[in-house]
Amino acid sequence: MKIGVDARPLAFPRNGNARYLFDMLMGLLSARKPDCYVLYSHRPIHSDYRTPLERRGVTFREDTSWTAKTGLLFLNTRVIQWLRQDQCDLYWGSLSMLPLFFRARAHIPCMVNFHDLNAYSAPETMTFANRIQHLLTNGHTLRNADSVLCLSQTTADDIAATFPWTQGRLELVYPGVELKPLKPRKPESIGLKAFYLMVSTIEPRKNQGTVVTAYRNARKKSRTLLPLVVVGRQGWGSADLHSMLASRKLESEGIFYIEEADDSILEWCYARARLYLFPSLHEGFGLPILEAGFRNIPMALSDIPIFREVAPSAAFAPPLDVAAWEALLNHPPRKGIKFKRKDWTLENRSARILEIAQKLVLQPRPRK
Repeated sequence: MKIGVDARPLAFPRNGNARYLFDMLMGLLSARKPDCYVLYSHRPIHSDYRTPLERRGVTFREDTSWTAKTGLLFLNTRVIQWLRQDQCDLYWGSLSMLPLFFRARAHIPCMVNFHDLNAYSAPETMTFANRIQHLLTNGHTLRNADSVLCLSQTTADDIAATFPWTQGRLELVYPGVELKPLKPRKPESIGLKAFYLMVSTIEPRKNQGTVVTAYRNARKKSRTLLPLVVVGRQGWGSADLHSMLASRKLESEGIFYIEEADDSILEWCYARARLYLFPSLHEGFGLPILEAGFRNIPMALSDIPIFREVAPSAAFAPPLDVAAWEALLNHPPRKGIKFKRKDWTLENRSARILEIAQKLVLQPRPRK
């Protein structure tokens, strides 16, 4: 098969969409050598992803014309043209979005990823512009998709409840992870031996502010509390929290911040973490749960459906309940969660995507 891929996430390193797409591509390329992948983007693919994929013979197409000014413009003009030129058998939409009127214009089957349905199920976690974009395009994308790859059963249930006519095309495809042996690299600014850990982009949906407030309260009552390390670059809507963390003023209260962390620094953090905190208001999945779980790190998670689905035996707190998070910090769980690694390997997950792709190419589903 020759598969065209919306590779725009790979232009931006260290985010969940990019990590998922890269890992799945690596798994697919290992699974079947004869298949070809053409990656389409309106920005250069970041070197973290381009170099490994180049070694495997993947073809890259970067738009450098006027249509590259915005991702939406690129998607709705250049992608269809390139799919025809490259004679692709299948299109893989990795960002919950297809070019307008894809079915009529492309004349090939397509599968599309939906990591979540935030515009409907958690609109408060999105910027206004992003929410409007998804409200305008989600229905169209779901109508044109031959197969919808849902990152979790929670996402599949959200889509089915909002768009009941999609149920025959929803496919549950959990992400896979590969724990590579990495040499840990200590960040220059921190020399701690053990701490509580929180890793994610600093933005309202990730809700780090609730845990920071809870930790400051708990620290006032117990100076023996382990330090808290927060890892993540600045996102949208949390300028005050980011500024407070980046100023290092909170270090006197036991809170340390790492803004840029590559995989080797993250490995150092995970090796010293005694509790992993994930207070998100909403998630499509939450890959750090697997990364922490495979390292047997105890976890305190938001009490939201997706986390109950993935890690039912973790410790939970209502996302915005400061007192509940303070209680977990004072009395953290002592045991990690036992995940069956074979269930979450890249090989297993990419094999599922390959199965769906082959079915679409060889026996395309009837479109409604």
